[in-house]
Amino acid sequence: MSQLLRLSVEDHTLSIVSDLCWYGAVFLAAWVVYILAYVVAARLRWVKNVNRRVVIMANLSALITGVLSWLLLGTQFSSPNTWWIATVTAPIAFLGFCAIFIFMGPANVDRSVSFSILLALKDHEGKTIPRDQLIDVVPFERIFQKRLQELIQYGLIALPDDRIQITPQGKRTIRFFRWLGRLLNVDPQ
Repeated sequence: MSQLLRLSVEDHTLSIVSDLCWYGAVFLAAWVVYILAYVVAARLRWVKNVNRRVVIMANLSALITGVLSWLLLGTQFSSPNTWWIATVTAPIAFLGFCAIFIFMGPANVDRSVSFSILLALKDHEGKTIPRDQLIDVVPFERIFQKRLQELIQYGLIALPDDRIQITPQGKRTIRFFRWLGRLLNVDPQ
């Protein structure tokens, strides 16, 4: 009897390990699809910096991976319930980690004022720059213009008659970030 119980536990353990491995395979497949799409899109100049297309590619990668898991991997899991859970949750888990990747990687490089300051200083390497002249070296005008274009693109401000105006969506965004700043005890720049 104990030998049968031991075999049952071993079979169950192997089943769990196998399910976890297949779950990981679905999760990693979403990354492979996303990274390949991202590189191809970047080389074709379809994406630049961080924009809606990057987010759309992440969502499509999750969707494609979920569909492929549903179509191809049903017999690999120990039960239909496990297969369905993996097919749904692995792509969702990918989206969460992908968002972290986007914020820590491309968005950080694209939006970092600190990095822009360092690049400007690198261009003047070997020279000393008086602190009061730093503002002349750092491309703040380019940073400002880039952010202004983003605000227009996302509908947060409008330029009727060449005059800047906050849109209703912009006002909602301000309220949200003020609330979030108070909640997290973070001061906006």
